[in-house]
Amino acid sequence: MNAPAELSGGAAPSAVPADPACPAFGSVGILGTGLIGGSLLLALRRLLPRAEIRAGAPSAGTRAAVAASGAADLVFDPAATPPEEALRGCDLVFMAAPPEAVCRDLPRMAGAGAG
Repeated sequence: MNAPAELSGGAAPSAVPADPACPAFGSVGILGTGLIGGSLLLALRRLLPRAEIRAGAPSAGTRAAVAASGAADLVFDPAATPPEEALRGCDLVFMAAPPEAVCRDLPRMAGAGAG
C-alpha cells in the first residue's frame, strides 16, 4: 500500500486544531501505516503533539517516509520486531494492517498486554 501524500512530501491536509481539553495519551501505537494508518498517524501527531507515537510498517519505503516525516517517535518493521514487543505499554493501539495481519497479530498483542 502507499503512504498518504503528506508522508511522501505531497500536499498537507487542512490543519485540525488540537483540543486542549482532550485527554492526552502518553503513548499510541499504530500497526500499519498505509493510506488509513498513515492518515491516522498524521492526525494523531497533530492532535497529541506530546504523545510518544510508535508505528509499524512492513515496507522499507514506508518506514523511511514515516521516519522522515517525524510523525512517529519509533518506526519498526513488524517482521523484525514483533508488534507485541514494539507496542507493549502503549496506552492505545490502532490496527490498520490488512485483515490477515490483524488476525495473526491481535491475539499475541492482547496476550502480551500491548495496548
